[in-house]
Amino acid sequence: MKCSHCLTDFHAISFSAPISFHQEPRRTSATGNLIAEHFQVHTTVCSACAGAHIFLRGTALSGVFANFLAYPQAGRFPPPPPEVPQAIAGDYAEANLVLPISAKASAALSRRCLQHILASQGYNSKNLVDQIKAAIDERDASKSLPSSIRDNFDAVRNFGNFSAHPLTDKTTLQIVDVEESEAEWCLEIIQDLFDHYYVRPARAAEKRSALQHKLSSAGKPPMQHTKNSVSNSAD
Repeated sequence: MKCSHCLTDFHAISFSAPISFHQEPRRTSATGNLIAEHFQVHTTVCSACAGAHIFLRGTALSGVFANFLAYPQAGRFPPPPPEVPQAIAGDYAEANLVLPISAKASAALSRRCLQHILASQGYNSKNLVDQIKAAIDERDASKSLPSSIRDNFDAVRNFGNFSAHPLTDKTTLQIVDVEESEAEWCLEIIQDLFDHYYVRPARAAEKRSALQHKLSSAGKPPMQHTKNSVSNSAD
């Protein structure tokens, strides 16, 4: 399994114990048959970071009917990278966390996250659909999105028929019907944008800084920086 703390894959050795309360067998409304339900708590510890995981599991004669991670609170996607601004990272983390509970709520938080990301890159329209269009149609090579992101990003405008709703900076959080797969796709797009707008530029800047330090230590002139020294394109 993948650790919810450090995201390392590890072989889970689980320890279980029954939850100590008594529940009488009950009859199902569909068949009238008696069913007995049993509940257990399962724990495992990550071999890499020693982070604990606690699962609650319900079983009956028909098999497992409930199994969920009670601790730590974690979503299906990795946590936001440290390079992402805190306010934007917070919306993404909440969208990730509520996805198993409500795809609609997750998509609403993802839309607000997308608006903030695009606004931070200079796409300041009050309407999310217009922001997405501006980013997709960007002609400045230093700001243009790679085709792999651009093509997927374009599809977001049609999720839940977003284009038919006035998703402005004041209404982005309104609840719009979406499929769970669409809410997941929103989070995947956000991850791609995190990497493109925040992670890769930060790492490129670190590499340039390290190179400048080496040049300075060797008594050589500093590296000349040009506007397009780091390409934003992954085409």
